[in-house]
Amino acid sequence: MPVFTRDDVTLEYERHGDPQGKPVFIHHGLLGSAGISPEWGKLAAEASLCLIVVARPGYGRSTPLVMKSIGEWAALLSPLADSLELTKFSALGISAGAPYCYALAAGLPDRLERVAVLAGLGKVNEAETRELYPEESQRAFEMFAEQPEADVRRYWFESMAVGLATMPEDHPFRRPLTDSCANGAAGPGREAVLQQREWDFELETLTTPVTLWHSRLDDQVPYSTAEIIAARIPGAVLNEQPEPGHIPSEPMVRAALAHLAD
Repeated sequence: MPVFTRDDVTLEYERHGDPQGKPVFIHHGLLGSAGISPEWGKLAAEASLCLIVVARPGYGRSTPLVMKSIGEWAALLSPLADSLELTKFSALGISAGAPYCYALAAGLPDRLERVAVLAGLGKVNEAETRELYPEESQRAFEMFAEQPEADVRRYWFESMAVGLATMPEDHPFRRPLTDSCANGAAGPGREAVLQQREWDFELETLTTPVTLWHSRLDDQVPYSTAEIIAARIPGAVLNEQPEPGHIPSEPMVRAALAHLAD
């Protein structure tokens, strides 16, 4: 499991799929790690893609960082891309990883070729999006916005530790949950706080082609929030995932990888 370190900041990452394939940086969700399902690696190899999965700050062995906004992500990822000698690459974001892909499009427009988003999170810091969620979720967003980040970290650590304690060793979600609990859940805590702030870039200015896939029956991120994002990004295309739920279906993953490989 390689790591990249620069200026005392470490990012853990893994490569999957075709080592010689087109590079795609994968951005995991709120629950995540540098690991990936073996099936994703197989599909990536078939599509001649090299998936580079990065554990964002605080997850796994990546350094916990205090970030002011999601917009800072481009400056954090760029040195890693340089070290891998990647002048051009694409990005795929899953759920809470979507805003970080948009940040790359804003900060690295000359290097980012395409963006694919699966069940992506919208701008929950804006009332137009937040009010589309159930009241319970809206209350959680308010708590994340008002509480110190240390308290939000503690909230996620306590919530995730309960699930981890009862999860079988061979469960496919065990590593993502373990890496999310790392550093006292610094990763999910930071994510939840940043989601409530301004991203520090405008979606309307993005020039990288963006394609989204989302289920109308997504039980965690409402489909209508994806419609708002797609309407604000010039030329963005929103595809409906026919399968219900928040987890990307295999046909949706295949479609996204094929799009990125084209």
